[in-house]
Amino acid sequence: MGNKRKMIHIQTLCQKIEQDVLDSILGLHAFTGCDENSAFVQKGKSKPLNILKKNPEFAPVFKELGSSVTVPDELLRKLEKFVCQRYVKPSYSSTNKLRHDLERQKYIVKGQNVLSSILGFDISLLPPCRAALKFHCLRANYQTLIWKQADIAQPDIPDPEDHGWKTDGNGVLSIHWCTDLVPQQLADILSESHTTRQQESDYGDDIESDVDSDAESQNFSDSETSEEEESG
Repeated sequence: MGNKRKMIHIQTLCQKIEQDVLDSILGLHAFTGCDENSAFVQKGKSKPLNILKKNPEFAPVFKELGSSVTVPDELLRKLEKFVCQRYVKPSYSSTNKLRHDLERQKYIVKGQNVLSSILGFDISLLPPCRAALKFHCLRANYQTLIWKQADIAQPDIPDPEDHGWKTDGNGVLSIHWCTDLVPQQLADILSESHTTRQQESDYGDDIESDVDSDAESQNFSDSETSEEEESG
């Protein structure tokens, strides 16, 4: 702000942009992050716009966002493909596969010690899984739907709870993320493993406690014997 404030002539700017890109701006903005929908971690706005300009096949995808209250499966697949390209992996079409491969590439343990720690592990930098991405797409579609009805006095706005959000008992909205982060079988295995280690640790502490008690008893007994010999 201050002396960096600028006046931008929107009509002149729009005349320099292709119509397909203009028709896609609302959907692209909602999808890449806005006040009502989250952004991808450490991913800005300029790169997605450049991808859109260089890959015109994505223009109809973002133009379709907000055209209906529902998001067809085919549209979800195309948006998933765009996310893969956003993470510089255009050969991928599955964020689950991309997420898996990037995690192995960046965070796989090097060397023989499989239990060694990995520095800089930040899972938020990975692309979202397909389940989380679906809800993100629903929220982007919902918000674009609202924007596209900005010229209507009484727009028909559906319930947000059916479009990537959920409400608590007080009617407060919160983001509907996805299903369980890990399969229940894996969660059970990890829980059982933790319980076993805890029991082994407690058992080891009990043994050490018994050994210490025996040692103290022996020292006390030796001390009494020594005192009796001195008094005798």
